[in-house]
Amino acid sequence: MKQNRWTVLFAGMLLMMSLGTIYSWSLYTQPLICSFGWSTSTTTCAFSLAIFFLGLGALAGGRLQDRIGPRRVALAGAVLWGAGNALAGLGTPHLGAGCLYLTYGVMGGFGVGMGYVTSVAVVTKWFPRQRGLGSGIVVTGFGFGAVVYNLVVKSLPSFRSAAAAAAQHAKALHVGGQMHAVMNVLTLSGVAFLVLGVLGACLLHNPTPAAHGAEEASAAGQGHSYTPRQMLATSQFYFLWSMLFLNVTAATRCPSFRSSPALRLPLSPRPTEGSRCSMRSAAFFGELSPTGSGARTRSRSFSWCRRWFFS
Repeated sequence: MKQNRWTVLFAGMLLMMSLGTIYSWSLYTQPLICSFGWSTSTTTCAFSLAIFFLGLGALAGGRLQDRIGPRRVALAGAVLWGAGNALAGLGTPHLGAGCLYLTYGVMGGFGVGMGYVTSVAVVTKWFPRQRGLGSGIVVTGFGFGAVVYNLVVKSLPSFRSAAAAAAQHAKALHVGGQMHAVMNVLTLSGVAFLVLGVLGACLLHNPTPAAHGAEEASAAGQGHSYTPRQMLATSQFYFLWSMLFLNVTAATRCPSFRSSPALRLPLSPRPTEGSRCSMRSAAFFGELSPTGSGARTRSRSFSWCRRWFFS
């Protein structure tokens, strides 16, 4: 039983690492601006759409995984996310921003939401008496995936060259192959996400009642089970919703901070009021970001929500 439990946890982390790369969008912001001559709002709109449809995908995935099982939902999420990235890399040079919005934003974002909620739901079922531990570990993979992906992409010579050209505000379209280098990285990333995500999704499954019935019954005796209608009538639900809202708001602001030239302040031996304000903002959003203490807050929130339904 322990082996199956930890195998499922590892699979959830594997899927989460693939999905968490959505927070690495800032890697592409400046190269896309210079490659296509887009404005910052045009480029970041793809990320905004992805986050919006992530929420819709989580809502749909949560409902579907209770009906058809977690594996199918997780597989659909992994395929949508991987295919969305690959199609964005292939189609954007020919079809423009609309293709990027539809593939990366709508398709990819919806897939991330489906896979995210399914991973957390499955793992907490395997850890009925340690939901905080299970959900905390699997959510860590979401932030860890972005960190690893950033390191890998920045180590690629072709992408590093394109990023350097973008940093110098050069027109990458007129520098041999720079635009194609960026799009190739996005396409190959989609293939990698697809393989990694499908591998993790195939190992996800709910525990059998016979194997975990006693442990579930023991955990159920520790609290009261709420229906969705009863949950919506509690003040705790709205506090938790507000916590998650602030957490996700902070996380989605991080790519904008890193990509905005206006926020690249010069170093000064004596910090000005503006630099102090920027440092306070960075500290605040860093605490709420996916790799900061906000990740721990988010895992606790999921644990409490799961307790209302399954304890």
